[in-house]
Amino acid sequence: MKIDVVRDPSSAYQPRLEDSIAVVIDVLRAASTICTALANGCREIIPVAEVADAYDAAAIYPRPLVLFAGERHGRQIDGFDLGNSPKEFQPDVVAGKIIILTTTNGTRALLWAQGAQRTLVLSFLNLHSVISFLRTVDQDVVIICAGQDGEESLEDTVCAGLLVERLQELLKDKVQLTEQARGAAAVARDHKIDLLAMMIASPHGEHLQKIGYADDLEICSRLNSLDVLPVYVDGAIRLAPR
Repeated sequence: MKIDVVRDPSSAYQPRLEDSIAVVIDVLRAASTICTALANGCREIIPVAEVADAYDAAAIYPRPLVLFAGERHGRQIDGFDLGNSPKEFQPDVVAGKIIILTTTNGTRALLWAQGAQRTLVLSFLNLHSVISFLRTVDQDVVIICAGQDGEESLEDTVCAGLLVERLQELLKDKVQLTEQARGAAAVARDHKIDLLAMMIASPHGEHLQKIGYADDLEICSRLNSLDVLPVYVDGAIRLAPR
């Protein structure tokens, strides 16, 4: 298994995704929100790039079945039902619903990853679930960090590095790491002791605190708190069958 890491999908580094498993990370906050929504009973999540795409995607469903969710630069989109805070996606809100989601960074990374043979969604919340799955497969893995506005995101790189580190521990000489994967693992080693403190001090974490979402950082730092494996296939993210 070769493991590669893309720290920002807008960078010049663009590995081939064909025949690989892509793992998309957006810790703050799309991946954490997706994991929370699926754990709380939502039917599926449809990621789209733009607001207009969200309304187009919803056209085939009865309106009561659909929730529009998303943000631009952290703030809820005007006219949408929900923003991108995990605490909004409670069972009484999302159970049985189809969520159409557009975010500044995360949904774009997911759309970019569609060329992979299979695409998973990873946050700190479901790290163990993703590790448990990947240790059973014999395919190359490309970990894609959503980044922040075209720049690397520290929390995404740390999450990627934790995945790299753990797979290397479990699979040992069966794993081949690229230079980018080794770099992410080194970043994780420097920051994994206190994930919340790392996010509080990160540029994206500071921005979310300034606009009123400080609580989200604590929620998104809850390592292995959800046993979910979100899989993105045929335009929608659903829980992998058990």
